Amino acid sequence: MKSLIFILLLLLPALTFGHNSRNFTKFDFSKIYTVGKNFHFTYSVIKDKLEYKIVPKKPEGTGMNVRSRSEYEEYLLPITTDTIFLDTLILSVQELRVKKGKKFKSVGSRIWFVGENNQREFGIAQLVNSKDFLKIFPFEETWYESGFMNTIQANPALMMTNFPERDTSWTDAFSISQKYSNDKWQTWTDSLNVKSRYNIIGKDSISTALGKVDTWKISATAESKIGRSSLESYFSIKYGFVRINYTLVDGTQLNLELVSVEEKEK
Repeated sequence: MKSLIFILLLLLPALTFGHNSRNFTKFDFSKIYTVGKNFHFTYSVIKDKLEYKIVPKKPEGTGMNVRSRSEYEEYLLPITTDTIFLDTLILSVQELRVKKGKKFKSVGSRIWFVGENNQREFGIAQLVNSKDFLKIFPFEETWYESGFMNTIQANPALMMTNFPERDTSWTDAFSISQKYSNDKWQTWTDSLNVKSRYNIIGKDSISTALGKVDTWKISATAESKIGRSSLESYFSIKYGFVRINYTLVDGTQLNLELVSVEEKEK
């Protein structure tokens, strides 16, 4: 009997740990990126120690509401130049509707990256909210053929696990066709296979335009044949991604910070 009690005492810590491991807090992302919300980000691009901003160049003879990606060219200029820059990027969650017979049916949502006043689409992203993670990643050519957001296609996708206390690291992989390489940013032959690794660094309370925000800090790196890139992001269960810092394969930095959230009235 004493031997049995001794064995049970030895097993008790392990049994307790096993019980706790099944009771980690699960994040509910369903109320963050909902249709109708616009997340406004300030941004900066740092290259060769200079800060740049996006300058959308509108084709001659067109109105201000031209939306076609092929009709626009955007480029970066140092902020010291006397030019009107795009100051804000908006992550806009919109309903995705597909035609079923003669009617359109809602099949979920996607994320549009747009400029002020929705005058320019910079890319469309898939929004995946599964039982294990939240992921925002490029959607086919609507992203890759765009100009500015094309720069981060070889970087890790934005991801957050539903169980940050349990799933402290994970991996992801995707491939990009050669036809989406761009001599403005990066070129490659054949398909570009990108493998990413993510790590939860821990909790961090950061100062933002929204005030002090409690976040989880995530560090990620991506490897491909054109080089190594990285992503540092801060995720809030209230606001989603509030700070996003990309480092491209050529060392260029793209930093975004959430400044406001707008929800359209239904």
